[in-house]
Amino acid sequence: MLDLSISEHDALLEGARFEDTLELLGTVSNLTVLCSHGDVIPATIDALVRRGMQVRGEPDWRKASTFVLHREDEQFVLADCWPPPGI
Repeated sequence: MLDLSISEHDALLEGARFEDTLELLGTVSNLTVLCSHGDVIPATIDALVRRGMQVRGEPDWRKASTFVLHREDEQFVLADCWPPPGI
């Protein structure tokens, strides 16, 4: 057993504002895993790109796709995009 904590946050709910999600991203530690919805994730990634983040790989917005975000000095600088498993 890994004994990991799990918590819910309104900034990840369907219909959440990307501004709230960005605020949450700024507070989580490295190696944190977040799960959200198909309306929240694209809006958040787009907002990060507007702030200078680069995206490596073709964004895939299907269910179970993954974005691994990398930050330097509290700024998100790169997102690796992975397709859903088994694709």
